[in-house]
Amino acid sequence: MAMWKIMYDSWQMECCGQPFSVGDEVSWPLLMLPSSARDARTWQDCLTTLEAPDGTAGDGTTLVRGPGLVAVWTGDDPVGKGAELSGYLSVERHGGTIPGVSLSVGTVRSLHVVTQGYAVDRAGSGAYEAVPDERWLSPVDTCPKWFSTLAQPPAPRREGYRRDATGVLVGLATE
Repeated sequence: MAMWKIMYDSWQMECCGQPFSVGDEVSWPLLMLPSSARDARTWQDCLTTLEAPDGTAGDGTTLVRGPGLVAVWTGDDPVGKGAELSGYLSVERHGGTIPGVSLSVGTVRSLHVVTQGYAVDRAGSGAYEAVPDERWLSPVDTCPKWFSTLAQPPAPRREGYRRDATGVLVGLATE
């Protein structure tokens, strides 16, 4: 049995997801995002290394595999056969299925609502960006369908700062 940490983003759940609970068997299409996709210090405990046994296919698709798990690599550069790639696993409900790619099936062993701190970027665009080292995990038994109504950890009152529930971190056991 293998254990994986998989992010299920709030917008994916709110749009097309079905809530699930600890102990449920689930089957999902997965992506593996390059390690640069998230703040490395904050998300280090969720970093996964998987093998791309066949390298990048002619259609540009790269599949990574682990015990009981298959995911589509989202990195830009082609990789050779047997390459080991590091990144973060994420549920993908909007990309459709890729022929020949099976869903990853497992049992939910843990669930944590992820809350992230955000601040207006320094470039002055007014866009918010994740604040490094500001991630909070709150254990739950069932994944919520809606995240905007969840209670958040107390936030300092300052202009250009907020905290949002961004999804759930799932501990998934696979065979």
